[in-house]
Amino acid sequence: MKEDPNLSYLEEIAGDDTDFEQRFVKLFKEEFLWEAGMYLRHIKRKEPRAAAEIVAKAKYKFSMLGLENSFDFVNTHEENLQIGDFSMHADFHKILKRISEFLKGI
Repeated sequence: MKEDPNLSYLEEIAGDDTDFEQRFVKLFKEEFLWEAGMYLRHIKRKEPRAAAEIVAKAKYKFSMLGLENSFDFVNTHEENLQIGDFSMHADFHKILKRISEFLKGI
């Protein structure tokens, strides 16, 4: 089942504080774009452990966007990268693209 990113968690935390929500979204976008770029850089350079470190930092953003099944997938991908296995990269890249598109729209 394909999950769609959402801001439900953030909206719950922010409540009526729209300033907080806007600042959080801005920071979230910046961090996510940096992490996605670094991940792709490490993949291109065939640096699986460095890519795994980026995945470890980024994976909590997945659950913050309501992507619980993707979070489990990302955990496995991180573990695989630690042993030099790039086999889940294509599917992970699709998730990154879906999140990027979502973030562009908010």
